[in-house]
Amino acid sequence: MNDLLPLKFLSATVTLGCNREGWNLLEVDSDQPRVFEEEVVFQTPFAVPPVVLAALAGFDLDHHTNARVRVRPIDITPTGFRIQITTWHDTRVWSVDVAWTALGSA
Repeated sequence: MNDLLPLKFLSATVTLGCNREGWNLLEVDSDQPRVFEEEVVFQTPFAVPPVVLAALAGFDLDHHTNARVRVRPIDITPTGFRIQITTWHDTRVWSVDVAWTALGSA
């Protein structure tokens, strides 16, 4: 018989933008994708890496170009993960709101 571990659920919304050090999503120097990453540390760690879902909850983009934004969680560990925001071509991103949810074993 398998013992079931108690589940843990954490979630938050993070606002990231041009006031962050390293924010490069406003620069349009080439057609290469531009990537910004932010570390998220869980309030309490999980027993093993949880399942993390990240979604775009809001954005502020330059209205003269198309909206091109991709958000995803990467490098997931029991203690946290990184939010990766990508844009490309001539899109200029001032800020994004990322809602995330982590579900795993306590």
